[in-house]
Amino acid sequence: MKIKEYTAADKAACLAIFDSNMPQYFMPEERQQFEDWLDKEGREVYYVLIDNDEIVACGGIYEDTELKLVGQAWGMVLNSLHKKGYGKALTLHRIKEMDERFSHLEQHLGTSQHTAPFYEKMGYTTIEVIKDGFGIGLDYYKMKRLVKKD
Repeated sequence: MKIKEYTAADKAACLAIFDSNMPQYFMPEERQQFEDWLDKEGREVYYVLIDNDEIVACGGIYEDTELKLVGQAWGMVLNSLHKKGYGKALTLHRIKEMDERFSHLEQHLGTSQHTAPFYEKMGYTTIEVIKDGFGIGLDYYKMKRLVKKD
């Protein structure tokens, strides 16, 4: 298993991962937003996790300079491979990157009721829930990770 930075050659695999997670984890109308984000100039770093020469997970980080925070973006694992440790490995990698590169900023993420418990295990706390925030039946959980300062 290895994690590398995303390249345009990885786009089809990342879109296939997204598609495998609809509609439980992502709404169909979010697909174009995800594709646009992958193509965005100046986007913060995005990663793919490879196992057995196959991209099985992807996820990135972003910095919001206006709100003075950093967050995890578009994290997902191929649906047939959930609960195999890929999501945990990729999340811990992104947390480490945020801790190293953005230690002065609060860490946030937005997720749904389906993955909020996973992120709680990774040190995140829910600070707000918006019912149907992503779409009907998919609530928006705004979460924050408390970072210990030296």
